[in-house]
Amino acid sequence: MIWLRSFFGVLKKEITLAIRYPLNFISVIVSVYLIFLFIFFGVKIMKGPNIGESIEAIIVGFFLWLFAIMGYSTVAWGIADEAKRGTLEQLYMSPCGFLWTISASMAASFIINIIISGVLLFFMMLTTGKWLHITYCALGILIFPALFSYGVGLIAGGLVLIFKQIQAFLQIVQFLFVFLVSAPLSAFPFLRYCPLTLSTKLLNLVVIKDASVTVDDWLILVITTLFWISVGVVFFRTCERIARDKALLAHY
Repeated sequence: MIWLRSFFGVLKKEITLAIRYPLNFISVIVSVYLIFLFIFFGVKIMKGPNIGESIEAIIVGFFLWLFAIMGYSTVAWGIADEAKRGTLEQLYMSPCGFLWTISASMAASFIINIIISGVLLFFMMLTTGKWLHITYCALGILIFPALFSYGVGLIAGGLVLIFKQIQAFLQIVQFLFVFLVSAPLSAFPFLRYCPLTLSTKLLNLVVIKDASVTVDDWLILVITTLFWISVGVVFFRTCERIARDKALLAHY
């Protein structure tokens, strides 16, 4: 019950911030859309009429990168902002605990990210004239890159608790996501065990070629995603304990 209260509290906060600061909210959406336009027209100019299925692949890749970045930023940049504002210690006084508060934030952000990403996806398809086959299977696949990004976000958030000023590192991780989304499995077969890379491949198969996902791929997605989210929780707990022992939580 306490977790649900935290979930609705975070959801209400995010919606309130979007309503109170509409210019900033709209600017973020517009800037992301402009980045997509630069990529799309750049590839179109280079490839010309031979662009073919590259358009659909660009849409899927950019959408998944955006979705993962939004989930990662919710945790990593969220903790960094709380530490900078001096409100991080107050969150630790929450009745349900800090990690449960973060998990409520993850759940609320997942809903908001789905809506924002969905709106951007519609405009991307409208701009390119390519309409993807959105199925329940495709929506199910989205859960795994989101959880993976939360796991990575918890690792980065744990480092924030100890080292504080690591904004440059947080940005490097965002560029790493670009590689994970765009890397072909034929050239990097070991990335099959990265939920973000495998999700990109499977989503391309489902929404572009209308193919089905094999049981083996589902199992790999589930196991590797659980591994990354578990690593994220364990690493964050370890960093949290170190920060408490060194009395770093209240200092930035």
